[in-house]
Amino acid sequence: MTIAHRIPILASGRGHDEAFRMVSEKVEAAIQGSFDATLAAGELFGRAATGNLHATDVPEGLYTVGKAALKPAYTRVRANARRLSSQ
Repeated sequence: MTIAHRIPILASGRGHDEAFRMVSEKVEAAIQGSFDATLAAGELFGRAATGNLHATDVPEGLYTVGKAALKPAYTRVRANARRLSSQ
């Protein structure tokens, strides 16, 4: 949906601004996701190092790390879909 809304914008005179926004949002989301995943992994490893992590907690902990990494990108995708569909 987002791509379908962006194609006409990229083909118009406003294409440069939208292309710049696309790239900068992706870079920001990647940086924020990396930071959030690092914090979640640090918490998981800290629990393991102190003996407060059971083997059954590992899958949920890894899921939490992955979810933290993807959340900023997912948030931006939803925001872009709303923004572009209202134009």
